[in-house]
Amino acid sequence: MSETSKPDLLEKIVQILSSEVTTRTLREADKKLKAYVTDIVQRTARRLMTMIAGGIMVLIGAVFLFIAFSEYINETLNSTWIGWGIGGLVAMVIGLLTYLVSRR
Repeated sequence: MSETSKPDLLEKIVQILSSEVTTRTLREADKKLKAYVTDIVQRTARRLMTMIAGGIMVLIGAVFLFIAFSEYINETLNSTWIGWGIGGLVAMVIGLLTYLVSRR
């Protein structure tokens, strides 16, 4: 009987040690994975916020450019409305072309 109790005791010791090593390894891997994912999310959020800010600035600039374009045509043609119509038409064509290109 002493022979059977020794392997049982040895198996229990090996099992306890292996479970402790496995637990520590998984804990460390979990910490590293969380840090990695957090880093990716933060970098992506920073890039996204920068892209959104840049897009907003482009839109503001485009609005001012169209206003200036319309005012220039109004001054050139001595009209109060034709520049706005041409500016709207140009904006509509650009928007339509952008929509058609994005559908591909």
